This record gives sequence, C-alpha cells and structure tokens, in this order.
Amino acid sequence: MITVLIPTANRPDFLRTALRSVQRQTAVTTISRVIVSEHLGNRASEQVCKEFEDLPIRYICRDPEEAKRGFALMLKEVDTEFIAILFDDDWWAPSHIANGARYCLEERGLGCYFSAYFMVEGERSTLRTHPTTEFWFGAAFPSLQTDWKLNLADAVSACLVDPPCTYSSMIAPLEKIEKAYLAQLKVGNPYDSDRIMTLELGKQGLLVVNPIPEVFVRFHPGQDKNRFSEDDVRRFKSMSIMHLLNICREHKIDPGREFDARIVHAEKRIASQICQRIVHDCEDFIKDGRIDSLVLRNHWTQVGEARNQRRMRKIAKQLLAITRRGWRAMIPR
Repeated sequence: MITVLIPTANRPDFLRTALRSVQRQTAVTTISRVIVSEHLGNRASEQVCKEFEDLPIRYICRDPEEAKRGFALMLKEVDTEFIAILFDDDWWAPSHIANGARYCLEERGLGCYFSAYFMVEGERSTLRTHPTTEFWFGAAFPSLQTDWKLNLADAVSACLVDPPCTYSSMIAPLEKIEKAYLAQLKVGNPYDSDRIMTLELGKQGLLVVNPIPEVFVRFHPGQDKNRFSEDDVRRFKSMSIMHLLNICREHKIDPGREFDARIVHAEKRIASQICQRIVHDCEDFIKDGRIDSLVLRNHWTQVGEARNQRRMRKIAKQLLAITRRGWRAMIPR
C-alpha cells in the first residue's frame, strides 16, 4: 500500500486539481491514505478536501512554527512501506501510481521510481515535455521503449548535468525517502534539494525511470525557486556539485571518467548542450581538476577562447569609437 503526501501552501484551487488526479488513478485502491498538510494557514484547503469523500484524506493545518518542519512532520504520519509525493501545484496522469506500485513490488532494492514529466502553466496550457536528458545521459542513452534503471554512478552522471527530476514524480520506500530528506536538510540547499534527493536515493538503491511523462509540473510566479537571486542560484548549484563530488570520493566514483564514457554515445547536438550546461555550472571544478574530464576540459577551453575573442572584439569597437570621436573633435566647425 502507498501513502500520498500533498504539502499545500495557500493554493486551494491548485490543490483541487492535484486531488482530482489522485482520485482518477487506475490503481487508486493501492492508496491507503492521502495526507494533505496546509502550511500557510488557509483553511479553504480543508473545504477542498471535503469535496473528495471517496479518498482516504487526512487533513492537517500546521501552525507557523510547525509549517517550517512541515514535510518532515508529514513523513512521521506515514504508516505504509511506500510513499508518493505530489506538490499541490502539480498533478498526475491516471497510471502514475500503478506503474510506481509495480516497481515497488518487483524491485526489492528500489531506491526510487521516477516518471518523466510535462511542464505546464495551467490546466489549459500548452504541454512542454521535459527532455529527461539528465537521466537519459546517466543511463547512457537507452531506448525510449523500456524503463531505465540507474545505479549510483549513473545517478551521479545524471545529476552532474542538472537536477534530473521533480518531487512530484517520486514514489519510493518511506525509509529511503526519510533518510534522503534528512541528508538534504543537512546540506542546507533549498534551491537544489531535488538534485540532492536524487543523489541520496541513488546511494540507497536502484533508480527506475519511466521515460513516458505521467506527471504535470506547473510553472507559475509563486514557485519556490523563483524567490532566489542569481547569486544564490550560483552558490546553491556549487554546493550541489561539491556534495556530488563528496559522494564520488566516498564511493570511489570518478565523475570525469563516467562522463567521458557516456558522452561518446550522444549525438553531436545533445553532446554540445550537455557540455554547455555543465561548463556553465561547474567551470571552477573543471578548471582546478576536481572534475577531470577530457571532453569537458576541451569544451571549457573552447568556451574560454570564444569568450576572449568576444572581449577583444568589444575592446576593439570601443577603441574605434574613441578614435572616431577624437578625430571629429579635431575637425573645425
């Protein structure tokens, strides 16, 4: 049996869509409880929950102090072996729980099941499919006709590219989610917590990824990630890479070698995109050799040369403009 955790924050209309998607699950009978936890004090969310009498909902409205530990407290309410996470602004396709439950039963060493996802701005918006490039790269570009299975080295490679998942796509053993969540709290990285969670779950067992999107992730101005400055984002991304490298040292994984072994299987366009993203976020780590990849070092060198050329062209234009202004000043009027 599976418990569904839905943390909500003053968004009753969004919550209604999330609960409707739980109600429509083809394997709804495997859901023993739906825990809805209101973290910003809007009791309208309780009225929304009452609309779904056929769901085994337990509603909790946290006070401001409790809300700071809201998700940790939700985990303590779970009494099943497995949990599925659904943020109040997201929703699921009907077969998400069924597929996750199947792997929970079949893979006894499961670290976590993930589904690919769509990115949307609302229930009536255009669908944009998240490319799932990170997991695809980590698994060395397997066929899209099968689910992908990743070990820790694969997960490290995926997380080197970017955060590969969203919380709302996770179905996992409670014990492993708890352990991963406590570890990411210690890291203290609220911006990149999904990347830290993926790494910590990868340490505990096999990661299974369904490449067919079954989750809808809503993008809107109220998202948590929108509250961070550019400097904060750079700092938090650097913290994530440092945590990734610590895991590599602990488990004797060479991230540069793992990267080079996978990137050779990528088509040229995909390889260029992946290298650009990593060099953008990990330039200092490549420069000082902490990520020792021949491919990334060559790409970083090319980026540096292109940057220098742009800088020289800019200086040349400035000098030319200054010279022209000087000549004009010498011409009698």
